[in-house]
Amino acid sequence: MEAIALSRPGARAASAFAGAARPRQAFPMTSPPAPETRPLLHFEDLAVGSRCETGAHLLTAEEIVAYAREWDPQPFHLDPAAARDSLFGEFVASGWHVASLMMRLLVTQGWRLAGGQIGLQVDELVFRATRPGDSLRVVGEVLELRASRSKPDRGLARVRLTVINQRDDPALSCVVTQIILRKGGA
Repeated sequence: MEAIALSRPGARAASAFAGAARPRQAFPMTSPPAPETRPLLHFEDLAVGSRCETGAHLLTAEEIVAYAREWDPQPFHLDPAAARDSLFGEFVASGWHVASLMMRLLVTQGWRLAGGQIGLQVDELVFRATRPGDSLRVVGEVLELRASRSKPDRGLARVRLTVINQRDDPALSCVVTQIILRKGGA
């Protein structure tokens, strides 16, 4: 793995991982991507109150352990027996795993936004315990829209994103400010 040079003025190249390739755990897609049929949405296509909802993803124990080994290796994410003696008292997924699933569902099934799913800021991030067997889907709702004053080719949307399980309980919620290209923008 090569070190990546950062382009910000005064930034130093990240060399901590240079020459030390880490094995990567693959997270297989449940199905190959289908041809894109969702409409491409620009800033002007959205309105306050616009909503989207994705399909569901069934969270498995194997997937929780695989994610935790790579990114959040705490006992309550790795071992059901150890998890019983934790603050949770049970085996749970990492909140960051749920956030990653949220992103994947948004990109593959949510709004297809001009310019991509580009977050500028996250507020009010709340995690709830998520367990193997939970079926998770994402619901998004536009709270506020504002055209950029300094960059006329884009606008900003504040969106409440909620990951909901099969009992309609929230597993994660947050408010995200997203950058969305305007019609005729770059």
